[in-house]
Amino acid sequence: RYFGLVAEQGSVRKAATQLYMAQPAITTQLKRFESSLDAVLIDRHQGVRQLSLTPSGTFIFQLQQGLRHMLADIQSFLQTQRLQQNQRLSLGVVPSTDVNSRLSELIVNQVAKWQAQYPDVRLEIVEDKQQVLVGLLRSQHIHLAFVEDNVSWLIQEVVSAPEPIGLVVAPTLASRLGIAQDQPLPWHSLHDCPLVLPRRESGLRKLIDNHCVAQGVTLVADVESDSLNINQRWIAEAKYGSLLPRSAVEGLISVRKAWFIPLIPQLHRTIRLS
Repeated sequence: RYFGLVAEQGSVRKAATQLYMAQPAITTQLKRFESSLDAVLIDRHQGVRQLSLTPSGTFIFQLQQGLRHMLADIQSFLQTQRLQQNQRLSLGVVPSTDVNSRLSELIVNQVAKWQAQYPDVRLEIVEDKQQVLVGLLRSQHIHLAFVEDNVSWLIQEVVSAPEPIGLVVAPTLASRLGIAQDQPLPWHSLHDCPLVLPRRESGLRKLIDNHCVAQGVTLVADVESDSLNINQRWIAEAKYGSLLPRSAVEGLISVRKAWFIPLIPQLHRTIRLS
């Protein structure tokens, strides 16, 4: 496995980062692997950053790729067997502000497909912050989870189109701040808007914070709250704005209690099944 990842990445450093291991530990494993095969698999040229494989290394790498796909098929089969034996599927979902959000629609549609495919399996849905769901996946207390951020050690499939994140604000608060409904805002303009944002453990907040760092913007939330019902009420009452995908608050927008203001440069949320 270690050799395959190093060969795939072309770098011990990149492989070590993905495995959360120190580079010397990976290097030791590679040398032991070569010793056990009595063959040199990797050309080690001084000053060359990109690793290259010897003919023996190329052959072993091709074998490794085939074995990896075979093991994945075996694991998938065994997981299906365990699922049928347990008669239970635990699904984690990050909180969604609005019942009509894209995330809610995605989950409802996907669950309907699973129930049709496995009519005897009882479904359990756990709603919590991304950090909690990732921990539950690691400890195998849940089988699958819909999350909003890329996690390197999870197997993840993108299951939604990228959706832009914008400023969600009541018209009266927008007027007080001089914000026009159809005029995109630069991120640094958010300094003047009182904001309620999810706590830093959430996937959405991590996306926002990373984007702000990349733009050189320091974003300070007036309130950090994971209570989505309260946050939605604060938005409607013009106490705070928030940063959300449009579909997450489509209910407020449809009754004209909130505007969705695009932000530039754009930040998108993508939902991943993990």
